[in-house]
Amino acid sequence: AYEELYQLEMPLSPKGRGSKNLIKYMKEDEFLSVYTGTFVDYVQPFYAIISHEKKIYENYMKNS
Repeated sequence: AYEELYQLEMPLSPKGRGSKNLIKYMKEDEFLSVYTGTFVDYVQPFYAIISHEKKIYENYMKNS
C-alpha cells in the first residue's frame, strides 16, 4: 500500500504518453472520425501543459 501512495505523490512519467500512443487511441476510439479539426489542431493547446509536466518530472527525478 505504501508504494501505491508514493506513486500518487510522484509526477506522472512522460513515458508512453507521446503522440504515437495518443493518435493510436484516438483512432481506436474513432475520435478522429467525428472531430472536425486535425490532430495537430486538437493537441496544440496541450503542448504547454505537456512541457510543464515533463519539466516537473525531470526535476523530481534529479532531486530524488
